[in-house]
Order: sequence, then C-alpha cells, then structure tokens
Amino acid sequence: MASALEIAKSIFGKRESSFERYTEDARRAIYFGRAEALQAGADSIAPGHIAFALLRDPWFLREIVKDTAEEELRKAIIASLPIRQHPRGVMDIPLTDASKRVLAHAALEADSLRDPHIGTEHLWLGLIQEEKKSKVVVTGLSRRFAISGIRSRVRQEPCEARQKYGRLHAMHPPILSGSHIRLEPLGPGHIQGLAAASAIDPSLYQWSPVPQGKDRSTKYVETALAWQDACTALPFAIARLAHNHEPDVVIGSTRFWNLERWDWPHEHSRHLRREPDACEIGYTWLSAPAIRSSANTEAKLLMLTYAFETWQVLRVCFHTDARNQRSRAALERIGAKFEGVLRSHRMSADFIPRDSFRFSILQTEWPEVKEKLEKLLERI
Repeated sequence: MASALEIAKSIFGKRESSFERYTEDARRAIYFGRAEALQAGADSIAPGHIAFALLRDPWFLREIVKDTAEEELRKAIIASLPIRQHPRGVMDIPLTDASKRVLAHAALEADSLRDPHIGTEHLWLGLIQEEKKSKVVVTGLSRRFAISGIRSRVRQEPCEARQKYGRLHAMHPPILSGSHIRLEPLGPGHIQGLAAASAIDPSLYQWSPVPQGKDRSTKYVETALAWQDACTALPFAIARLAHNHEPDVVIGSTRFWNLERWDWPHEHSRHLRREPDACEIGYTWLSAPAIRSSANTEAKLLMLTYAFETWQVLRVCFHTDARNQRSRAALERIGAKFEGVLRSHRMSADFIPRDSFRFSILQTEWPEVKEKLEKLLERI
C-alpha cells in the first residue's frame, strides 16, 4: 500500500521540485484533503477539502483565528464544497484548478516570506489569496482578516510560534562524540573541510549528491542550514578525532531529515510530542580514506542511539540509489531491513529519476542492531 506521502506526491503530478519544498505537515494536508474528497464522494480535490485537512493543524486556529468560532469556519468550508459526485471506489482524483492555484499562491507566499519550505501556514495563506482573487468563499477568512496581518504573524519565526503546540519545533543538532569520530552541527566553518574531503576521489560519488569545490560546498551548507531552519533536517559534519599528534579533520557529512511528527489523538501519550516520531538518515558521504575505516559504522551507532534513545522514535529509514551496491551492502551489514524498491523515487546525482532501495530499523529491532554495531566496531 502506498504511504500518505507517496499518494500526496502523486497528487502533485510532475511538479517534483515544488513537492520537495513542502513540509511533512503540508504534504499530509494534501493527502488528508484527498481523503476528505473521497469520503464526500467528490470527483476532484477542491480548496474546501484542503481547508478541512488543515483544520487538523492547531497552530493557525489558535494563533490566527483565535476568537472566531471553529464551527463557523467549518460551516463556511462545507458550503464551499462542490456537489459533483463520482462512484465510490474511484481512487485517482485530481486537484481542481482552484486547488492548483491555492498551491501556487502558497509557494509565492513562502517566497515572499523568504521561507525555504512551504508549510501549512502558507497553505492557509494560499487559500485566503484564492478567496480574494476568485471572489469564491472557501473559508470566509478573507473577509475577517487582512492578509498582511497574517503574514506579519507568520513572519515571527513560525517554528517558534508553533513550538508550544507540539508541531514544528526549532531543533538544533547535538554534538555526538565516539571513539573515532565526532558529529558536529554543520556550519560555515566546515566548508573548506568538506571541499577538501570530497576532492580526494570525486569518482566515488557517482550516485550521491556530494559537493565539489568551495562554491558548491558553500551552497551545500547553506541549503542544509535552510532545511534546519525549516525544522525538517539536522545536518552534521563528520570529523575524524585527532590521533598521533594530528588535528581533527572533516571527512564527510550526514544528517537526520524527513522528520515526521504524527497526528496522535489527544488521549495518546505521544500527543503533541516535540521530538519526531520517525526520521530518515541520509545525505551521508565520506572521503576516500574514511570509507575503509570505522567512520560510517560509528556515525550510524551515534545517530541511531540518539534517534531511538533520546528522541524515542518508532522507526528510522534509509533510502539509497538502487545502483549503489556499496551503500546497500553497508545498510544490510548493520542490520537494517530491506523493505522494497521505490520506482522513480527521487532525482539522482546524475539528474535522472532514480529507483531507491528502502531500508528501515524499528524501535523493537534497535537493541539487536545496536549490539551488532558495537561488535562491528570492536573488530575494526
């Protein structure tokens, strides 16, 4: 069965680059909008269906709507929904032209606010913009609020504003130290080291997005930090610890990303958690000499320990280019379980739609995987 995010991606159609900008919450809003449309028997996903899905996000209701009755808002949304029906069981329904315009407005709002990612707050702004421009009432919010006032509220660090409701949470990478390496929060001070590490043997990175040269390393760090600011990733530089009177040396990079926070019910113990419920480890690369060392094994041990024992995540997943046999073998060696192949899953480093091999480790599997990693390190 396709995941919520894969279904959401199919709804976006060919607009891959646009989809990649959406936060997990925004992607799920599109998916839940589709679910609302199917539940209502609609033949397409209207702005009202997206608005219904966005009611699952408490930030806008509590920070923007405030005194406006939620029931009144729901009634306005229901009144906007199309009456068209389709036979039950039809699953492939598209966005209406109005919904496509909502997404376009949301992207423009994110750009105007200089936000690298498109979140649920931008989708709300997109809905209000579509109301104002088309004169078709979806939520009725365009009559109650000046959009400039909402932009001003969103501009006040949306991650921080939403933190108290347990959704997006401003996070900063910890320093994770082992016996051989240290994972340091990635920053501008690592640019020169990254460029030097990748220059040793560029032929190793046929399947991986590894920056070559100072300019590309600068852009690489800037992009990673933008993702961190958007609360969707925690990037690290991998440093080899000093030994034999040699200084610490940057030997690569890795990151937590695709940080998922699930919509737990109010009575559940994980409701409004600030930590992710699941995450992905990726964008991992090492210099040529480090590939044949303990660096990758210890980096995985440090990150997985943090994910499962500090964040208490339920799952960590990994995706690797189907052609990258070395990476696949490394994941199998540490005990990650192969789940299957995602076809044309992501754009590869050589700019083609790549097939991805998906691996994962579950919380219940972590003790066994941890023991295996520790034994691997003892033998190195």
